[in-house]
Amino acid sequence: MPRETVSPLEAARRRVLALAHHQAWARPGVTERYRRADLLRLVDHIIDGARRVATQLGSNDPQGWELLEHAAGLERVLLLEEDGELVA
Repeated sequence: MPRETVSPLEAARRRVLALAHHQAWARPGVTERYRRADLLRLVDHIIDGARRVATQLGSNDPQGWELLEHAAGLERVLLLEEDGELVA
């Protein structure tokens, strides 16, 4: 059987792909963990935004207090999720 002729570019590409498959981020489940972390950061960002809006509304605005209440509830859920106490 004739030996396959591979260009230097193709050989380099194959080496890079082989190395990539052995990286920690290529392991099973890692992509899902990145997605989960992205979602948790997004929720945290929403909570921060709600607090900023409530602060801008001022302490005399009932909507600000209601917004803070919802943000606190969401933060409790977020903290439980981060601790692994909630199952998605």
